[in-house]
Amino acid sequence: MSQYGNYPPPPPKPQKPKKVKQGESQPRQVNETQIGIGCIAIILFGIVCIGVGILIDKFLL
Repeated sequence: MSQYGNYPPPPPKPQKPKKVKQGESQPRQVNETQIGIGCIAIILFGIVCIGVGILIDKFLL
């Protein structure tokens, strides 16, 4: 029993609320990145469509 008394008690872990806050912030970051990727994809798709349309007009004319 004396040997067990020499070890300090384990400190409390107040990390659960921090983990919850990080969990709440991570989906927001993921949503922002998904929205950014979607906007970039739409812009690139529009540029490609315009470029293809110009090429088709040049070849047809």
